[in-house]
Amino acid sequence: MNDSLTLRLSLLGGFHLRHGAETVEMHASRMQALLAYLVMHSQTTVSRQRLAFLFWPDSRESQAKTNLRQLLHRLRQLFPPIEDFIDFEHTLQWRDDARVQIDVRAFREALAEAGEAAAGQQIGRERAALARAAACYGGPLLPECYDAWIEPERASLQQAYAHALQRLTTLLEQQGAYVDALAQAQRLLALDEFDEASYRLLMRLYALNGDRAKALHVYNRCAAILQEELGVGPESATRELRERLRRLPKRSPPRQTRAKEIPLVGREEALAEAHGAWRKASAGANHLLIISGEAGVGKTRLAEELLTWAERQGYVAARASCYEAEGRLAYGPVTQWLQNDAIYETLLTLPQVWQVDALRLLPRLRADLPDLPRPEPLTESWQRQRLFAAMTQAVLSTPQPLILFVDDIQWCDEDTLAWLHYLLHFHPSAKILLLATIRIEALHSNEALLSLLLTMRRHGCVTELELQPLDKEHTGLLAQGVAGKELSREASEALYRRTEGNPLFISEIVRAALVDSDAPTDWRDENLPGRVQAVIEQRLTRLSPSTRRLLSLCAVIGREFRFETLSHSCDEDTETILNSLEELWEQRIIREQGPMTYDFSHGIIRDVVRGEIVSVRRVLLHRRVAEALEEVHAGHLEGISGRLAHHWEEAGEPLRAVACHLQAGLAAQHLYANRDAEHHLQQGRRLCRAYLSEDIAYRQEMQ
Repeated sequence: MNDSLTLRLSLLGGFHLRHGAETVEMHASRMQALLAYLVMHSQTTVSRQRLAFLFWPDSRESQAKTNLRQLLHRLRQLFPPIEDFIDFEHTLQWRDDARVQIDVRAFREALAEAGEAAAGQQIGRERAALARAAACYGGPLLPECYDAWIEPERASLQQAYAHALQRLTTLLEQQGAYVDALAQAQRLLALDEFDEASYRLLMRLYALNGDRAKALHVYNRCAAILQEELGVGPESATRELRERLRRLPKRSPPRQTRAKEIPLVGREEALAEAHGAWRKASAGANHLLIISGEAGVGKTRLAEELLTWAERQGYVAARASCYEAEGRLAYGPVTQWLQNDAIYETLLTLPQVWQVDALRLLPRLRADLPDLPRPEPLTESWQRQRLFAAMTQAVLSTPQPLILFVDDIQWCDEDTLAWLHYLLHFHPSAKILLLATIRIEALHSNEALLSLLLTMRRHGCVTELELQPLDKEHTGLLAQGVAGKELSREASEALYRRTEGNPLFISEIVRAALVDSDAPTDWRDENLPGRVQAVIEQRLTRLSPSTRRLLSLCAVIGREFRFETLSHSCDEDTETILNSLEELWEQRIIREQGPMTYDFSHGIIRDVVRGEIVSVRRVLLHRRVAEALEEVHAGHLEGISGRLAHHWEEAGEPLRAVACHLQAGLAAQHLYANRDAEHHLQQGRRLCRAYLSEDIAYRQEMQ
């Protein structure tokens, strides 16, 4: 409690006044109402005539004014310090003072901050502000006051409170904080026990928390209250939710997936957009949700969060994955979707004509339907159309809405994409959300996917989320979640520099460090975890041989490199170099930083490439780079002498490296960069000593 406050006034849920450390007993309802009115209208002055009319509307004007004078006199006698907070001159006005704490004002300020945060898409700040607002609201404004002026004020505050609870519950749900969301939803229902939307919200949250029994109990409570008090039954939406929840297990354990091992951090805004895409689909318009980003950025993790969220509410979510090595097996994802329990059970109830065509993709149907005729070979286009219709019937006969998820859709086969185009285009109101993760660098190699994407864009039925690496703060939070303990600020910052916010790199490097230490603080560059190494190597295998060779040279040059240096360092012609750079850019391995200037999209990618260069070739490449730099920067080598020193040392030329360190030290000294100058001189001394030691050892051996 803040001791600097001199007055604390509560109006929400009842009147309470505290001055300093003492409670002020003020039982007169008229006196409480007068203070409440002045506080609620503190921005304006109020005439005594208006106050007299508001509080005694049925009295004569002279009597009303007399009543007001007597009320103000009793207020001053009962609580003399009130003179410090109300201007009692000809007009009356509450004086806003930082030393005064008023719950109504704190409530409104918290709502205003939440609105600003929402406009700026600062979800964490918005959530905190809404939580403060909810804590400030202790109940209706002066519930025992029945004056006409207070009813609109009371209703406005209660409506704002309801909106705040709804938004706070939504944000907590998106964060996965279902227990906290349930607490807010209970408060929302307490405002109106006949609001079915609040009952549905509670049912859904209990289901998301894995407690089907309590969710169904809420339905029974809703049905009983509506029948007893209003003589009506629940709405169709409430009944449909009950039916979905009845199909769930009695206790739904959290879904165990590899992606779930990584805590979902820093993706609140993306998850909110994903929920928005689901709402569009469930409202009756097919929708495509694309989650894109580099490998390891958390695309599948975000998708799994949405899928689990939907499944816990009783919706059907069918999963499929595409793999580059499979050579785009025809209808591979469709086959996986049809084996989803809910879809397969529906397929068993369809007319035989559709089951026969489905048998082409699902041989297991033969075990459940042994009398099913064998399908004819697909030789005519109309037969393919019938196969499309059969797959569509299986999907559309499943309870809607539903999610069809395909991981790495950039490797999806043309037949599946053609069927998806058929499904989404010819049945636009099927309430289907096609959820797909994609590596943007591979998108343009799949023309059928591009066609589907462009079609959905034209119809405004696409939500595209491009995930970016985490910032420094969320990198630390993710690392702490993986490690199961708090990390120092220095450790978090070092990890961010090493991983550049890639969630997969963060989690794997932390796990690898935990094997060796219970308190990881040093994220070394060597010995990358296997999964990190595999993710990067997989991207590199898709490069052409000439581009792979050029990439090795780029890695030797440094994290950043220029076209001039490349062209002088290799034997390839300009056109070949440009084509290779374009291929590297399309694969998101390098980025363009300026005119003919590039850098690696991630430092760890460069580390992997450098690590694969054999030592003899690395020495040769460093020599080529050093010679190229001297040629490109002839006449003004002092600006790059530090880089030259590094390359000559790696090329096995210590004396030339010493000369460059000396030049770099002198250049730094001219700029008063004494620390840099000292560093270069010490490096030169180190190389001299090492060279002399080797020379002496060689002479002694020869003697």
